Amino acid sequence: MLCTLLRPTSGRATVAGHDVATEADQVRLRVGVALQEAALDDRQTGAEMLALQGRFYGLTRAATRARVAELTDLVDVGSALGRRVGTYSGGMKRRLDLALALVHDPEVLFLDEPTTGLDPVSRSRIWEEVRRLNKELGMTVFLTTQYLEEADELSDRVGIINRGRLVAEGTPESLKRAIGTDVVVVRVEGPVEDARRAVRSLDVVRRVDTSGGTLTVSVSDGPSAISPMAVALSRVPGVTVQELSLRRPSLGGRVPLRHGGAHGRTPPGRGGVAGHGGRPARHGGVMTTTDERGGIVRAQPRRAGFAGDLVSVAIRALRSIPRDLETVVPALIIPVFFFVVNIGALEPVAEQSGVRDFRAFQLPVAIIFAVTGVSRASGLVTDISSGYFDRLLLTPMRRTALLLGLMVADLALVMALCVPVILLGLVVGVGFTTGVIGAVAFVVIAGLWGLAFTGFPYAIALRTGSPGAVNSSFLLFFPFAFLTTSFLPQQALTGWLATIADYNPVTYLLAALRSLLSDGWSWSGLWPGLLAVLGVGTVSFALAFTALRGRVSRG
Repeated sequence: MLCTLLRPTSGRATVAGHDVATEADQVRLRVGVALQEAALDDRQTGAEMLALQGRFYGLTRAATRARVAELTDLVDVGSALGRRVGTYSGGMKRRLDLALALVHDPEVLFLDEPTTGLDPVSRSRIWEEVRRLNKELGMTVFLTTQYLEEADELSDRVGIINRGRLVAEGTPESLKRAIGTDVVVVRVEGPVEDARRAVRSLDVVRRVDTSGGTLTVSVSDGPSAISPMAVALSRVPGVTVQELSLRRPSLGGRVPLRHGGAHGRTPPGRGGVAGHGGRPARHGGVMTTTDERGGIVRAQPRRAGFAGDLVSVAIRALRSIPRDLETVVPALIIPVFFFVVNIGALEPVAEQSGVRDFRAFQLPVAIIFAVTGVSRASGLVTDISSGYFDRLLLTPMRRTALLLGLMVADLALVMALCVPVILLGLVVGVGFTTGVIGAVAFVVIAGLWGLAFTGFPYAIALRTGSPGAVNSSFLLFFPFAFLTTSFLPQQALTGWLATIADYNPVTYLLAALRSLLSDGWSWSGLWPGLLAVLGVGTVSFALAFTALRGRVSRG
């Protein structure tokens, strides 16, 4: 809720001076979040992820490069920044996840169990970075952890949550004083009983236990009790102090015993909360500023704007296409296969049914097979399951740009897929009576149809988060593809098939594309196809954006 992934069901909370419910965008600009599980995209490189994160916060390329250079020591992956994240070890992923949360130099940093699963060296490095962020940059750090010694080590204030309730809060020292006393351990030579009486007479001493030549002294304030104790023992005849040490209570063992429930442990998933105080909230400003405490150039985040968000999402999606060829190649092989087979098997039959040029008649069918159902919906499912979708929601980007950017990439892809199919058609003798401009219009209309259909797989992806459900979305196209004029002209269809074809939008889409090949420029042939594209697109986009709103509201 504090990070704005979930809306509060009741009450009110502010982060960096802004209400998390009514000013969520302002909160996102000012916070960085590293979730419990590293929320990364395995298909991108570390450098690409850092650059993309900077663009979502409106940073220039120069500002992003500067921030990445500053974070290089923290990420500590060497040349691996140029490798895909999927090749990283668990520790490297956790460090990159933290670096992503810091790219825009947030005012408040939320760390959800940042050292879980890290080796001691990596954990120490994270601790050092948390201290530096707080002390040198004045960044407030809100840290959740199951390791109470980590809270003791890092925090200015600690809260302990048990079964959803805050059961204790304060500085580490105040919590330790509340649950136990300091202990001074003294090892002496000489009359132990005389030493015990001397120590017990001091006002700061609560209790003294003896074991052999060792005194265990409970005191309210260990540091202030050591000097009087040493003086008192030095005045006891025959007593020599051999060792004197202070033991202070630790959060690690006894705070849960007093505050964490009947069994004295913080249950899994309900750990403590620790925080570092930091600088006051910043408001607005230019892209970068010079810090008064040492000339550090700081990135000032701002909303990138709808166009900037759209382009950033589209570039990421287009970049992933060559890395995901197994999802693209079938979209090219299947239409080419059907085109060649249909020409060889059905051309004589179709010519008897009144089709003058069956190859030109079939080319639009191959194109429709190539562009329908091609989307980045499977990649969106991967983002949801990996947590990267949540990371995107934590940025100030427009939510609609998250989906529209993917669709823009889909439009570019399906238009590119048209080219090799059209070239094959030209090779076998298909021509455009409308010339080059007609060929361009042909590609554009086919691309718009492919775009119109993408809403269906995206709606399924956002509602289910299931790869299997998304893969089966292509089945939606089968009635469109086969219950129409794919193989015979409309006048040759009879019975129920003719009736369904009359209501099938693909019938009018195919007629529009065929008119550009054989009939020349004819508005009466084009507008029904464009209207069919518009109708299907309206339905699919409505479903997709409704599903997006539902996914965002569910967090």
